[in-house]
Amino acid sequence: LMNTQILWFLTYCGVVHTVFEVFACRQIDDGRSVLYADPSISCDTKEHEDVKLRATLFACFFCCEQPLQLLAHMWWRRDDLEERKCYIRYSFFTLNYKTEYFWYEAFCMLRKLLIIFVVTLIQEDTRRQIFLLSLLSVLYLGIHSYLSPFTKHALNELESHALFTMAFTYNVCVLFQEASNVNNNDFEMSFTWCVILLNFAIAVHCCTRIARSFLTL
Repeated sequence: LMNTQILWFLTYCGVVHTVFEVFACRQIDDGRSVLYADPSISCDTKEHEDVKLRATLFACFFCCEQPLQLLAHMWWRRDDLEERKCYIRYSFFTLNYKTEYFWYEAFCMLRKLLIIFVVTLIQEDTRRQIFLLSLLSVLYLGIHSYLSPFTKHALNELESHALFTMAFTYNVCVLFQEASNVNNNDFEMSFTWCVILLNFAIAVHCCTRIARSFLTL
């Protein structure tokens, strides 16, 4: 059971992305609707409608159901999570979290689901896509900063830095959208370097933390 849980957790994002790609269609010059992932596939055929029906069922019973069933199972057994049977089954998801926040990993899986949903299905409207991603990252940053769900301060710190970097990057993308009609290379380059340096800094910080942990061991 533990191996199965870990397997679907590690493959979750890839499977969700593949399922959502079935619904991502776009109009081409001759008026036909084709699949974003493979323009040779028409979205106006009965075969595609049948595939969309199966993808809808799979999205309901896997993409949405998996984090919810994990959350429901852990909530149902929340008083027994320290017992051997439950510990073996759920420790992969709860080990680094405080006891009262055993559900947080399932909550993060919902964030991944929403991010993939926005990135895959809102490709025609870039402005709306960036706004929703920015809103989502700021929302999770605020929740994480308020709860501090990890048992170790270093993990809370790294997660806060990563979520802040995501939020900052998306917000800079919003600025690029606003400045797209204005020829201001200095403005764009300044914020581009800010994003690059910020992401590089968080990567170096993470590597430093990992190296320090290994040296301590």
